[in-house]
Amino acid sequence: MSDRAEAQAPIQCPPALTAATRLIVVTAADMNKPGALLTTFERATPAAAWVPTGALREAVVGLNGLAWGVAFRHLAKPAEPLKQEGDKRSPIGIYPVGASFGFEASARPGHVALEKDRHICVEDVRSPHYGRIVDRTVIAPGTKFDQMRDEPLYRSGLFVDYPPDASAKGGSCIFIHVWRKPGQGTAGCVALDEKDVVDLQDWASAAPTAIAILAKPAAPRFAGCLP
Repeated sequence: MSDRAEAQAPIQCPPALTAATRLIVVTAADMNKPGALLTTFERATPAAAWVPTGALREAVVGLNGLAWGVAFRHLAKPAEPLKQEGDKRSPIGIYPVGASFGFEASARPGHVALEKDRHICVEDVRSPHYGRIVDRTVIAPGTKFDQMRDEPLYRSGLFVDYPPDASAKGGSCIFIHVWRKPGQGTAGCVALDEKDVVDLQDWASAAPTAIAILAKPAAPRFAGCLP
């Protein structure tokens, strides 16, 4: 099937939802703009129905909006963008939410207190470590990377387990983090007010959580999988 096959074909729900009992849904009204809204849902077991929880939150996605993540390209229509490294678009799709991170230590399970040169995210498709958080000592000279401890917006955040694909140059280093200001898009992450990020850190760390990043026109293509 082509990367841009028609989206009417039935889909299997993404594996990220299999064990999740908490769900973050980020919906942009326009695929080419950064404005978005974030809602949260819970369910008692993976077989139960999703129930809305918490308040509606303002969020932003990539500066240039959204593009289809590598694993979901088969749902893209011909005119819709596909996620590429450096395109300043967030990846449409459904992904596991990983551990929380930030500049300070935390008792949350698996929390990562960022350290300079110990936690860098590799953005270079030439590297075997593309899309991974590694120690700077393991990468080759000249490799492009994100020095996480030097970015003030990473003072509070959550990892998104977006699967990198170097052969497709499919994008890397996707997080939930603090926004620069309301309405200002990111390099490809999801961002919110810092208080909202901290609330999500606590909430998502308490149970298996997934995130759905969507454009409103594309949401029906996940029918049957999302609330």
